[in-house]
Amino acid sequence: ATFDAVTSQFGLEYGDRMAATDEVVRVLKIGGHFGFIMHNQAGPVVTHNKKRADALRWASQDEALVDKARRWLSLPVIPGTNDLDAFQNSVTNAVGRYGQGSGAHEFSLAVLQTLSLRGRQSDQEILNMLDRLHNMVSGELSRLNALAKAALSDNMIDDFALMLHNRNLNVGSIGTL
Repeated sequence: ATFDAVTSQFGLEYGDRMAATDEVVRVLKIGGHFGFIMHNQAGPVVTHNKKRADALRWASQDEALVDKARRWLSLPVIPGTNDLDAFQNSVTNAVGRYGQGSGAHEFSLAVLQTLSLRGRQSDQEILNMLDRLHNMVSGELSRLNALAKAALSDNMIDDFALMLHNRNLNVGSIGTL
């Protein structure tokens, strides 16, 4: 019974909502206000990020671009050639499938640009860059998957509002992203 207001921006859906609500009730003054924002499974943020995750999965896992790049890098250099056509095709396919500026386009282009450094950077430096690209996309996919998993359906949001009401928290309008 200390605070006039408690807020949460996307915090409740990533943890134990019941325990968090109990804590809100404990620290909120009688008549206090509780404002929060949660991700809705059908909302634009989740929808956008699911599409981004699909595009990144296609480029990094289905197309296995880093594995292909590693194999390409293990081939001997033939003077006067720079056979990156397969990787240029991946960029073209990414744009055709997911659009310019999509995660698939960004990732496939980054792999192509990294491989184009051959001859100016050591193979080991290029392998290190490919590892960083792989780790970056893996981390982003992990975060995007956590968002999709944590987002609530309309029914789950209604159930949460009922739980708040049952704990004597006044539920006004419910907005989700």
